[in-house]
Amino acid sequence: MKNQISVKLLSFLFITLCFLLTENKAFSQTNLAKGKSTKQSSTAYGGASSRAVDGNTNGVYGNGSVTHTDDRNDRNQWWEVDLGQSYNIGSIKIHNRTDCCAERLKDIYILVSESPIQSNNWQDQPLNAYYGYNETYKSGPIVHTKNAKGRYIRIFRQAGEALSLAEVEVFEGKATPEFSGWYRLKTQFRGDGECLEGNQRTSKVHGGAAFMDKCQNVSGQLWKIEDAGNGYYRLKTQFRGEGESLEGNNGKSPAFMDKQQNVSGQLWKIEDAGNGWYRLKTMFRGEGECLEGNQASSEYMGGAAFMDKCQNVSGQLWKFVKEEPTRGTGTNTKVETGDRVDTRTPIKRPVERPKSPPSTTNASQNISAFVWYDQPTKPSFAPSKSYQYNSVGGAITGTRLGQGHYKLTFPNMAKHYDGAFHTTAYSGNHSAQVERWAASGSNLDVYVRVFDANGAPTDGRFSAMYQKETSPNSNSAYLWASAEGTPKHKYQYNGKGGISMKKTGTGVYQVTFEGMQSDKSIEGNGGNVIATPYGSTPRRIEVASWGNNTINIRTYDFNGQPADTKFVVSYNSTWNNQAAYVWGNEATKTTAYNASKMYQMNNASTTENTITRMGVGVYKITLPGIKNSNSSNAIAVAYGGQKAYASVQRWGANPGVQGTDVYVNTYSADGKPVDSRFSLFYSTNDAVK
Repeated sequence: MKNQISVKLLSFLFITLCFLLTENKAFSQTNLAKGKSTKQSSTAYGGASSRAVDGNTNGVYGNGSVTHTDDRNDRNQWWEVDLGQSYNIGSIKIHNRTDCCAERLKDIYILVSESPIQSNNWQDQPLNAYYGYNETYKSGPIVHTKNAKGRYIRIFRQAGEALSLAEVEVFEGKATPEFSGWYRLKTQFRGDGECLEGNQRTSKVHGGAAFMDKCQNVSGQLWKIEDAGNGYYRLKTQFRGEGESLEGNNGKSPAFMDKQQNVSGQLWKIEDAGNGWYRLKTMFRGEGECLEGNQASSEYMGGAAFMDKCQNVSGQLWKFVKEEPTRGTGTNTKVETGDRVDTRTPIKRPVERPKSPPSTTNASQNISAFVWYDQPTKPSFAPSKSYQYNSVGGAITGTRLGQGHYKLTFPNMAKHYDGAFHTTAYSGNHSAQVERWAASGSNLDVYVRVFDANGAPTDGRFSAMYQKETSPNSNSAYLWASAEGTPKHKYQYNGKGGISMKKTGTGVYQVTFEGMQSDKSIEGNGGNVIATPYGSTPRRIEVASWGNNTINIRTYDFNGQPADTKFVVSYNSTWNNQAAYVWGNEATKTTAYNASKMYQMNNASTTENTITRMGVGVYKITLPGIKNSNSSNAIAVAYGGQKAYASVQRWGANPGVQGTDVYVNTYSADGKPVDSRFSLFYSTNDAVK
């Protein structure tokens, strides 16, 4: 009998192994990209795009199988393959160049799209086209295993050195689930007796959050699973109709129904967990968090459904039960807890009632101040009231401590010392940085250093700005960072989650503001980033990129060499008073253009901000409706990793648009004008109308 059992067991294992090997071959052995049509942004040294799909993974450039873009003239470098038809992409393997220059393959953005990719800039892509981001790979193949559906695969490289690829292999994955009609959503935890119910944000039940309730004939429990492309879906109820979608929130707030919009929290991945169960993840919270069905009587989240760390709990296992809709008379106000018992291992969490999710139009609640310092040679200075502002009251004054060394005094600001200061040189080829700040009685003293193009102290004009957030849930974040790659604890804020930081090389820093959303940032707005060096040693700074919760910072000495330094970095997507920001992403474009929609804001006008290149390294930014008659301020920083630096040349009224023109200069590492991308933040003390 034992032998018969052993033979049967071995036969079963053999059949199972054969099945697994067959399935693996079907989904991973055929390279879909081999021999397919390719193209790239530019070509240099004979490195044709087709070399990356010739079936040869040899990474030695001289052997003729490595691509090469032209980094001399190409600022938006990319490579693309057309698979000929859409596939469910299981993995992408990228083989790097090996004879040299392997470190160039960094800051890579991979997009998978079912439709042709139109823009040459990765940040202009549709939200659901985003696939993955990686920082640096020096050797070995790069393998991506996220599922996505598409025909076109494009690899973007940020501005900098050339993009070279030895081979790109694409393998098919499992088909994404297909849904049609209407479904009830049940968890293994609450069983067949309870269903997920979409709520109305203004409802008093569960604070407007989605919740588990007794399965009954109400339209809020009937869900439509709408394909959003590239492996993501939107979840809608019959109750709230086509206009609203379920949105996954951060771990401190529940999931809720909201107006359908281009935010990653409304893009859901339905992941097969086996045996007819699925996990639900959003693009916003990423792979690490799953939607969890709660118990209506639970104190945690007031019984609402919420996002939590993906773990082995039955509340995160969802079943989609197909059902034809029959409109009921439920009002979504009745809560019945049933008699089921929570059999999970208890998780210690703070008792917290649901909070209303933030509005996309609400500005940050901040304490702010700014000043234009335009008399750098005077021993003491009272800046013009038209170009200074202090939200807590009192006039800002300045003192010259020595050549290129200044102290700004902000009255009544001592108790708000743990904010963020930024400064930018004004009208000249010099640089400004924050040396330090400290409380002095009831005031706050901020020390600023100014250096010429060679790094020597010089008397020069500058613009300075201060920000301190007081709202617990604003659309802003900032950090004073150490040179070693660790945050300064008291001098940080993030209205959407936690903050982390790491140093990945000399002068190379990665700051993560949790909750900036997968790649389009807070509330579906790409927002704005500014950064300033900190300390008395001459340093320059660039924002290399931002997105996917992360801001990449590069710092240099005045010879353009990577150098470690402390710095201050801030992210904002809204502002209390009239303000505007732009990302100047077309450094060499000779005609005026509208700033990228995802990375511009103007809260005084519906007309878009425009950018005009006036000459080499000179740009005019037109901000319709933003006044400069009262107090105003501008901060600029270079963007893109080409060792450039930026200054504000001037700003003034533009009667034609009833707004303001701001002029920005950009310079190369050796102090010469150069075309460079940049980020600009402009603020006033005028109230938003």
